Amino acid sequence: EIFDRTYKSLIDRIDNEASMIYHLCRTANEDYDNRNEEEAQIRLKLEEEAIDYCLWLKTDIRLAQKKFHLRAKRAAYWTSLVNECLRAIKGWRAAETREYKSNYGL
Repeated sequence: EIFDRTYKSLIDRIDNEASMIYHLCRTANEDYDNRNEEEAQIRLKLEEEAIDYCLWLKTDIRLAQKKFHLRAKRAAYWTSLVNECLRAIKGWRAAETREYKSNYGL
């Protein structure tokens, strides 16, 4: 609501990245069984994609701050939320990687 729609492509990209992070994590967690080696590999791939989207989202938040003068305080707030999400996903992925190495040798 506060963004100038002349930057619609950047706004849409930010929205898409946030949606994809949620979608990838939910898909990995709910649609694939970590007790199955093939599905465990798919989970790890989806988790890695979610991490990549977090990194892109942080970049686009910084770009939004510069491009359409998103206030530094708001940019810092949203970046901190993305960092928290990123830490959680990385922790989740690391825990599953350890488990899969011991169970499947991945």
